[in-house]
Amino acid sequence: MRKIGAFMLLAILMVSVAAAEDKPEVNVKTMPPSVIKTVPQAGDTAVDPSTKEIRVTFSKDMLTERMWSVCQISKETFPKIVGNIHYLDDKRTCVIPVTLKPGKTYVLWFNKGRFNSFRDTGNNPSVPYLLVFQTKKVTIQTPFAEDQAVGKYARKEAFLARHYELSSDRRRGAPAKTLWMASMTLKAFFRMVEM
Repeated sequence: MRKIGAFMLLAILMVSVAAAEDKPEVNVKTMPPSVIKTVPQAGDTAVDPSTKEIRVTFSKDMLTERMWSVCQISKETFPKIVGNIHYLDDKRTCVIPVTLKPGKTYVLWFNKGRFNSFRDTGNNPSVPYLLVFQTKKVTIQTPFAEDQAVGKYARKEAFLARHYELSSDRRRGAPAKTLWMASMTLKAFFRMVEM
């Protein structure tokens, strides 16, 4: 029994020594590149929908000849790519020309699984990086947007003030039919707004 235990201990010791010899030296050159910056930033919830490009910057110089892997999780969350993906002269920043829509969440992976073409000049694939951001919703300003924000009581006060102005105009000699139509239009508007 002692011989088997000694043999097992010797085997474990030999495997651990062999594993220690196989480990590469740890330094910047041997470690994979990683994403250090994106534009827009990950987690941004107010990206301008008129943004025309997504930029991803890596920690090391990259292989730049058509070497990238921009991956999607779904067609609905992936931006429309509208030009050629390329690197800037710094060899670290990849530019993806896109068209974005307002009020939408976008999700992109840079390297994922077997799609790992973002590689440094030593051919080390980049660490996978998930970029998620959301574009701002576009609000359309209507002539009555300020009135809607103020509330129905303020609108009624404005209506009464306008009605008083119409009454004053009537006393000044404005045509009664025109004034009546203007006041009816305002009443119809307030009925519609209160619905």
